[in-house]
Amino acid sequence: MTNPRRTKPVRLLPTWRGVLPYRLCDEVSYCRVDDYLVFLDIRHDRYFRLSSSLEHAFLAHADGMGASGVDTNRLMDNEILTGLPPGGDRTTNVSIADPLSSAIEQSIAIKELRPSQILEAAIITLSTRWKLRTKELREVLGSMRDYRDRYATRIASTKGASTRQDLAETSAIFQRARRYVPIDTSCLLDSVAMVRFLARKGLYSRLILGVACDPFSAHCWVQAGDFVLNDTVGNAKLHTPIRVI
Repeated sequence: MTNPRRTKPVRLLPTWRGVLPYRLCDEVSYCRVDDYLVFLDIRHDRYFRLSSSLEHAFLAHADGMGASGVDTNRLMDNEILTGLPPGGDRTTNVSIADPLSSAIEQSIAIKELRPSQILEAAIITLSTRWKLRTKELREVLGSMRDYRDRYATRIASTKGASTRQDLAETSAIFQRARRYVPIDTSCLLDSVAMVRFLARKGLYSRLILGVACDPFSAHCWVQAGDFVLNDTVGNAKLHTPIRVI
């Protein structure tokens, strides 16, 4: 796999200075990988690219230059732009630091797992799998975000030794306990479950959805500041963030 140029998530569309305040739909996010744009629609659980003409029209909006009425209508018909005011979905792109260190690449001493920790990880993992199978992706991500924001303390920095140690130890406990749950692993399932597990301990983390190309791949991981919790720094850097929750 070639290493795509890693960029920060592209900013949301500015308000259009016309009659209608066209903006990016709440469920859609995008990023630039190499020389083109990749989009994610969490309502329909799909990644996609635009035709060259539509991409040109979209970039005109993103740069604040506007586009023709025909192009605008096409972007709205494809549910990329909307003229409606922002909805209740607060799952939007935010800035995220480039990963500099990884919990799984450190030597972390953990005492013997307690049965209660294994049970807790199993319940969270199984309930997350059920949600992913029965609900739209946007619902699952929104529920995870709301749960985290309710139980975890948002910390502006993870430079404090105690915070990083707590994050490293708790994420390691989850990953060790996860081995006892008899279902296949996947980055989305395990990352969403880890965010919830950490939140139960009052620890704030973010779910990063990323993409790579040549060939195309979608991936996700958990990160707190520049600290990756369930992946290596190298693998995280292979993917360009497209949505940060």
